Parts: sequence; C-alpha cells; structure tokens
Amino acid sequence: MPAFQPSADLSKLDPSDMLQKIMDLPFHCQDARYRVAARPPSLKTGAIRNIVVSGLGGSAIGGDILKSLVWKKAPFSITVNRHYELPAWAGKDTLVICSSYSGGTEETLSVFKRALARRHPLLVVSSGGELLARARGKKLACCEIPGGLPPRAALGYSFFTLLTALESLRLLPSYEEDFQETMELLVRLSQDYGWLKPPPQNPAKRLAEFLLGRLPVLYGGQDHFDSVAYRWKCQLNENSKQVALAAVVPEMNHNEVLGFSSADALTRRMAVVLLRQPLGDHPQIQRRFDILKGLAGPKTAGVWEVKAQGRSLLAQMMSVIYLGDFVSLYLAYLRGTDPTPIGLIDRFKKQLARH
Repeated sequence: MPAFQPSADLSKLDPSDMLQKIMDLPFHCQDARYRVAARPPSLKTGAIRNIVVSGLGGSAIGGDILKSLVWKKAPFSITVNRHYELPAWAGKDTLVICSSYSGGTEETLSVFKRALARRHPLLVVSSGGELLARARGKKLACCEIPGGLPPRAALGYSFFTLLTALESLRLLPSYEEDFQETMELLVRLSQDYGWLKPPPQNPAKRLAEFLLGRLPVLYGGQDHFDSVAYRWKCQLNENSKQVALAAVVPEMNHNEVLGFSSADALTRRMAVVLLRQPLGDHPQIQRRFDILKGLAGPKTAGVWEVKAQGRSLLAQMMSVIYLGDFVSLYLAYLRGTDPTPIGLIDRFKKQLARH
C-alpha cells in the first residue's frame, strides 16, 4: 500500500497532523488527571443518587466510557443524555454534568439552562465558549480543559476529567493504580501502533488494510465494550470518512445475527471486527463470540479479532480504544482522505443555523 511506504509524504496525507494528536493521548490523559487534582471541583454530593452526563459527539463519548467502566460498582446510575431536554425522572438527587469541548454545543447549552432552572447540582466540563462563561458567571463547579483539538482527539480530557472529578468528589473510589497501569500500556502501544512500525509488525496498519474497501461491522461485549465499539464506529466515521456499523453481544445474537444467513453481495463486503475482553467478558459472552466468529466468517469478507490488553478494566478498555484510533487514521491514509476536516458536519451546522 503506497500510503504506508517510508517515503510517503505525511504532510499531504495528514496536513493537520492527526497522527500527533493520537500519539499524544497518554499525555492528554495525564494532563487531565493532574489538572483536576490541582483544582478539584467543589460540590455537595451526599444526596447524589443519579448522574446525567449531557453532551454530543466527542464530548459525550467520555460519559459513555465512564458508564461502561463503573456501572457494576458505582452506587449511583449514570445516563448519557444526547437530548435538548433533561429526563423527567431527574430530581434533586441527580448531578447534571454538562460536557461540551467547544462550549457552544446547542443541545448541551439547552440542558444547562434547564438544569439551572430545576436547581440541579451542576458540573461543567469545557474548554471555553458560552457554556464555561455562563458557568463561571454563576460560580458553578467547572473543570476547564485545554482547547485547540478536534473534540474526538480530546478523549483523554473528556473521559479522564470526568473520572478524576468523580474520584475527587468521593463518588468513586481511587483509580490511581489502574491509571498508572493504563499510562504505561498506552505509552508502549503508541510505539507498537506508531507510524514508524511497518505493517508486518503493526496491528493497526494491518487491520486498516483489512477494512479498506469494505463495510466495517464492529461487535463488543455488552458489559464493558459497548462504548468501545461505539468509539471505534465514530472514529471510522470522522477520521476515515467511512460508514461503519456497531452493535453488542449478546443483543445482536437475538436479531442482527440473522443478517449472516446468506452470503449475498452486500454481506460479502462486510469486514467483521470482534472487540474481545478475555479477562472481563462473561463466560457466556465469550462463547457467543466464538459461535459468532464461526457463523460470520464464511459469509463475509472475514473476521478480525481484537483482544484487550492489561490487567485492570480501565487498561483493557483504553488499549482497545487506542488501537481503534490508529486504525481509523491509517484507513484515512489508505483512502486518500484528510482525517481532520469534518466538512459535512460543518455544512450541516451552517444549514441548521439558517432556520
């Protein structure tokens, strides 16, 4: 593949240097954690029984990952809200977290206004804009994060700011040991998946080659990798400018699996990726993945298995997320598309603003 040759011109493949932004993920994670530790938010949390994280796109995925990480152990429920409104059930025991990287997301601003009116406990996570300005003006709890990144490249900030803030508020136990393991793993993976590692030794490049010209179909385990599969989908959408599908096991075994009943022309174009967690998937989910592999393999372009690395759940989730970031970047290179611009999204927002 010409895009992976040592002589390839990265200034043409990637003029806005998305590669460097992805390589910087371990630094973003550490910086996010240290920022919250240096200026922890101040909130009364004794009565909190529910948390609503309101955001869209790259500002919401941190909430999805947080929910997948803690739902089995947290003494509260987490809902990720992508609406203009708050759910009716949210009461005074509901902490509303408004997450908008730019600070200008209209859906999140709408929820912010309603949360203020309903006098919910509020925490704002943003790099600036109207949201942060209004929160500062109201003297609300804020976690300010650095700007200047595409929101999807700010996952280290959007996720680890949330996690560390809830630790500092004593709503969650300390994840420090898991965090340190995760950072060591991500630094190593940044070299394993980096540009200088050739395809034969680079899983991210080989997987990108597998996906080229095909429809990626991603499956994760429901317990913890639902958000991981969704992150892969969104990264393929935004970086690779590629339609992708994502679903979870076991739910897809009750409906979507029937799509593999025959090897028609459409199914033959599907590249199935199984995002597996050998140390964390329920035993029955592991069995379901094995059966799914056998069913889908003969009917599609093939099945590629990705296995999580690390001891802790946090490290396992982040190891697979990080691979997906690199795969989406290298697929963009192979497709000859600049991974950074989001032209259709920008056009959509401009048309929406006219009415």
